[in-house]
Amino acid sequence: MLRVKKKDIARILFLTALTIGLYWSVLRWLGKAWIENDYYNHGFFLLVISLLFIWFARKNIRLDPLQQQERGLPILILACSLYAIGFIIHQPATLAFSLLLFITALCLQFLGTQKTRPLLFPIFLLAFAIPIPSFEEFGILLQDWSASGADCLANLFGMDVSSSGNTINISGETYEVAPACSGLNRIMPLFSLTAILAYILEGHIWKKLFLLALVIPVALFSNIVRIVLTMWVGSTWSPDTALGFFHDFSSVVLFVIALGVILLASFILKMLSLRRELFS
Repeated sequence: MLRVKKKDIARILFLTALTIGLYWSVLRWLGKAWIENDYYNHGFFLLVISLLFIWFARKNIRLDPLQQQERGLPILILACSLYAIGFIIHQPATLAFSLLLFITALCLQFLGTQKTRPLLFPIFLLAFAIPIPSFEEFGILLQDWSASGADCLANLFGMDVSSSGNTINISGETYEVAPACSGLNRIMPLFSLTAILAYILEGHIWKKLFLLALVIPVALFSNIVRIVLTMWVGSTWSPDTALGFFHDFSSVVLFVIALGVILLASFILKMLSLRRELFS
């Protein structure tokens, strides 16, 4: 049985306290964003998943006693530089990315490269939970694509629609593809789940990258289908029905279907087995 010396425990506690002290404002900012920002509500879920991956890898990262490897210094310098930049320009996202680098540097410094390798994915998975300042601007582009795509798909199925910008007219009713309907709030969660899937499945790197590349087109198409279905329900029954329960319900259903398409793609790519070393 491995024993951890008291000085190693004290060192770990000190470094943990140091990290929390340096990044306390960032941690508060992240927690608030995960609660209040609809685009990043998946943050707490990713934190739990990251901790689970670390727990699964615990047998591979134990080291007795802890030995200073002096391999994390370059990344530590980079993390501190990024911290200084984020502090000067008052940008919490920059500080949050600095936090990930800071944790990585500490792991390299005290565990070494081999022991740190299983921790890299759990650490940087949290990058998908960091609110990016310009991310919401991408929603404007998605609005245009979603409205144009919905117009084309509706006409393809014989629905009498006309569109102008982000508004679509059908049966005398006008539907607006608002920012909340751009599909942006499903892209980051879908990216996160696809990254987890690519990590735990066996497969060449190009297959994993292909799965990640599918996220945006799959999310966009599922959102277009959702908009068309909403308009169809509105013209068949009533706009209140379409914009009420069906609007929220279809969002969940189409997200599950989009995830199913990613899973189907992994099956077609013959990524059929789990990486055994992750759960051994």
